[in-house]
Amino acid sequence: MSSLSLDSPVVARRGPGPSRLSNIQVPSSIREQDMGSPLTPGQKRRRYDFIPPPSARRPEGPYYPQSAARRESLPPIHVRVSPPASAGMHPPSARTPQDRRLPIHELPNRKGSSTSDMNIVVPQHHDQSRSVEAMVLSVPYQARIKLLGRICAPLKEPGPASPAAQVRGAIIAVEGDDLQAVQDLAQWLNGFLSKDEEYSSRIAEPPKTPGDSKKEVTFEEYLSLISEWHSKSKEMTRYITTPISSSDPSPSKGDEMDTADRKDSATPPDSPRKSTSPSLTTSTLTSSSAPAKKPIIILPTFQLHASVAYASRIPIQDAYSPTDHWQWMATLWRGIVGPDLTLYVKSYDAKEQPQGKMVELDDSVRCLTVMKQAGGEFKDASLRRVGFEVSEWVRGLGRKDS
Repeated sequence: MSSLSLDSPVVARRGPGPSRLSNIQVPSSIREQDMGSPLTPGQKRRRYDFIPPPSARRPEGPYYPQSAARRESLPPIHVRVSPPASAGMHPPSARTPQDRRLPIHELPNRKGSSTSDMNIVVPQHHDQSRSVEAMVLSVPYQARIKLLGRICAPLKEPGPASPAAQVRGAIIAVEGDDLQAVQDLAQWLNGFLSKDEEYSSRIAEPPKTPGDSKKEVTFEEYLSLISEWHSKSKEMTRYITTPISSSDPSPSKGDEMDTADRKDSATPPDSPRKSTSPSLTTSTLTSSSAPAKKPIIILPTFQLHASVAYASRIPIQDAYSPTDHWQWMATLWRGIVGPDLTLYVKSYDAKEQPQGKMVELDDSVRCLTVMKQAGGEFKDASLRRVGFEVSEWVRGLGRKDS
C-alpha cells in the first residue's frame, strides 16, 4: 500500500519530462496533420493556438523559420479553400464553359421525353415558321439593322493607294413589316429624287423571298440567293461610283419596272450605263457644261427582310435558338455591300398615338424611322421630312468623299 500514488501512470512514466521533450523534434507535416484533423480532441482550442504571432515564432529553434514561413502563406484553418487540381483527380467534364446546355439528367422531362429535350422544342412546318418569325421580330428593328450594318457595311472610301472615286452615290433600303407601305414609300422616294437634277435614282429588284404558298425552303436555296447577290453587289458598287451626265435621259417609270422585272441583274437601265464606257473619261465630264448626277439605288426590302423571311422558312433542326438562327442567316450576307441609309416603316394602331416623332433619324444606326398609321397613308409632312433627310444624307456622302 505504501507504493500507491495518486499520480497518473502517464505522469509516473513521464518523469522529469521537460528536459526530455526539448530533444524531440516533430516534423511540421505531422504537426499540421494532427492539428488540422477533425478527429483530434480540443479542435476549437487548437484553432486559436495554431498560428501564434510571427514575433513569437521567429526566435525559436532552427527548424521553425521554415515551417513558420510556410504557415504565413496559408489561410486560417477556418477558411474553406478549394483543393488544387492534381494528377490523381478525375478529368474534367467534356462540356466546356461555353456549352450551357444542361445534361440529360437535369433537363425537364416532358411526358416521358428524354433525349429529344436536348434540342429546342419548336413546332413543325408552318407553326414553326410563325413562332420563329415572331421571336425574331420581337428583337428591336434598330438592333437588327445595326447588326446587319456591322456584317455588311456600306461602301467604304478607297484607300490611299487606290484611285479616288469620281462620284459617290448611295444605296437606300426601305424596310418594314408592311410590305405594301414599303413599296409605296420606295416609289414616292424615287419620284421625289428624280425631280432633283442633282440625283439620278432608280428602283432595283430586291432579293427574292419565298412565297406564302411555300411553307419551307432549304439551305441550298438561301445559299444560292447569297451567291447571286455577291455578283449584284459588285454591279451596285460600280453603278454608284460611276458619274452620270445630266444630258443623259433619266429612266422612265416603265424602264424602272422593266429593270426591276429582270432577275439576272441589279444594274441600271441601258441609258445610264453609257457612263461606264471607256470613252467617257473625267476630262469629258469636266468639259461638259452639264454637271454629273449622283446615282442612287433604292431597294424596297433588302437584307433585313430577306434574312427574316428565310430564317422563318428554314426549319431549325439543331440546338440553335430562333434569334441565333436568324443571326446565322444574317451573317451569310458578309462581303455584300450594305445600304448607306435604311428607311424603316413602322406602323401604329389608329387607336394609339405614336410615341416620339413621325420621322426620326438615328445616325449611329443609319436608320430613318417613318411612322405610318396601319391601313392608312403617309402624311404629307412625313414625306417632306423623309425627302429632306435623304437628300441631306446623300449630300453628306458626297462632301465626305470630296
